[in-house]
Amino acid sequence: MPTPDSQMIGTLKLEFALYLHKGDTLEANAAKAAKDYLTPVETYNKIPHNAMKLNESSVKTPLRYQLVEEIENSEAVLSTLKKAEHEEALVLRAFNAKEHAIEAGYRLNDKVSEVWQTNMNEARELELELNRFPMKVNHSKSIIIKK
Repeated sequence: MPTPDSQMIGTLKLEFALYLHKGDTLEANAAKAAKDYLTPVETYNKIPHNAMKLNESSVKTPLRYQLVEEIENSEAVLSTLKKAEHEEALVLRAFNAKEHAIEAGYRLNDKVSEVWQTNMNEARELELELNRFPMKVNHSKSIIIKK
């Protein structure tokens, strides 16, 4: 449709997704489905051969490795997984988009020795169990995972 007075010059390219579900959006956990769709986890598969031959690294990686796995039926929405700012650890952030309290579940690699709840500045507040932590309504959690 021509719009000669438009201030948006050029062609727009849009992508749409439909998420069909029963019940309302909270029951269907539409926030988690949207997050999973919009920000998929990117991985690199080195098997069966090394595709990056230009700058070979002396670092040898295992053929299979998994640090964090979301436990089935976990209703928490994973927001961030990043390196900690001031220590050799990872920060995992998740939020609860439900109208009731939930328990977030992440299965951690057996090499993990400590898991701490932190504030947004990554200051430790409370030591947590390795695989599960409770979340209040409309609440987010930030945790540090240390080897």
